[in-house]
Amino acid sequence: MTLLYPQYFWLLLFLVPIFVLKNYKEIGIVPFGYILTFILIVFALTRPVIEKEPLKSDQLLSDVIVAVDLSYSMSATDIQPSRLGRAKEILKELVKSDTNTRYAVIGFTTNAIVLSPLTQDSELLLHLYNGLNTNLVMTKGSAVMPALELAAKMSKSKNPSLVILSDGADEFSYEAQARFAKKRGLVVNTLMLATTLGGTLEAKKGELLKDELGDIVVTRANDAIEIISEFTGG
Repeated sequence: MTLLYPQYFWLLLFLVPIFVLKNYKEIGIVPFGYILTFILIVFALTRPVIEKEPLKSDQLLSDVIVAVDLSYSMSATDIQPSRLGRAKEILKELVKSDTNTRYAVIGFTTNAIVLSPLTQDSELLLHLYNGLNTNLVMTKGSAVMPALELAAKMSKSKNPSLVILSDGADEFSYEAQARFAKKRGLVVNTLMLATTLGGTLEAKKGELLKDELGDIVVTRANDAIEIISEFTGG
């Protein structure tokens, strides 16, 4: 047993005059009760504790960085309720299913920004996911390299895991991105959120989006992005 505050024993000096000036055998039951209570209070103030071996609990946490494509094409509805809507559902499922993982969220179009640093705060993440909206996107198109570069800076893990939720973005070849990710130790998992047939996009006035020639724009899955996962073991 160890006393955290042994200095409180000095308070017992107040009892010395009682035993010096009066024979302790003549002390009545009631005064003796007061004295005993005082001694117990002093003993309690010293905070006696019993030392035990600390319990060691090794909680293995893993870091997962999620990069969400926020380009306008993610509003297509070939994936229900929409490509971005499905991405939000996947994000929520990830957070609720794994409590031993810290998640960070990146949003990217032609640039990438940190929407949430690495955290286990599920309430914060769920609130963030609900706020993801392609209506806030000011640029058209998307590029994966900025998301890879930002993800490589966010975790000190030797082989951080990156999950890309996208329709494949706009590149015809991703060999440069794959080499970069492998060099930086990223393990990239890609979840394709588009179909081969593709989907149309609505313009602001509710009409279907058309290109410069007046043809209806159809955005399809870009499978070229798969090479990043193949290179990095995702």
